[in-house]
Amino acid sequence: MRIIKTKQDIAILRRAEVLPEAILAHVKDYVNQLSVELEDEAENQFRLGKNGYIVLLEAGDNVRDLSNVGLSHERNRLLGSCPEYVETLDLGYCQKAYKMAVLYDNDYLMTFFTIASAHDEEVEQWLKDQALMNIQVLFYFSHEINNLKPLYDFIPILVSIELTIGEKI
Repeated sequence: MRIIKTKQDIAILRRAEVLPEAILAHVKDYVNQLSVELEDEAENQFRLGKNGYIVLLEAGDNVRDLSNVGLSHERNRLLGSCPEYVETLDLGYCQKAYKMAVLYDNDYLMTFFTIASAHDEEVEQWLKDQALMNIQVLFYFSHEINNLKPLYDFIPILVSIELTIGEKI
């Protein structure tokens, strides 16, 4: 498990050559996006931590007990979490990875990256299912938008989704 809070953390991982360059490129792009969105003019250097940070999960990590990053083993925590999204990333050369965001509370979002097939079958299936569910939701909304439905038609749908997610937690 690798924890990333600064751009320098990515540079250190690159020099150490402990992870594929392709996943580090995705992480770097994400950190750059966050640095623009969360820019604090009072600080000289961008640093994650106040609102969450990035965790790179590796083969052999116990994803059922990530208590050192706020997900305990109770209720099989990673698999028991309700991620905001799980996205499949193409690393090239037939390699894939997952990017997953878990909202801990209203102000704290942890982002996890992991290479596909780095974990056991149950975890891999869960990641695939979560990513597929995100694609289905996006497809549904893009289909509705392509039918030129007015925005006020979406409000009951969005409220319904929020209530459903809230009830599952």
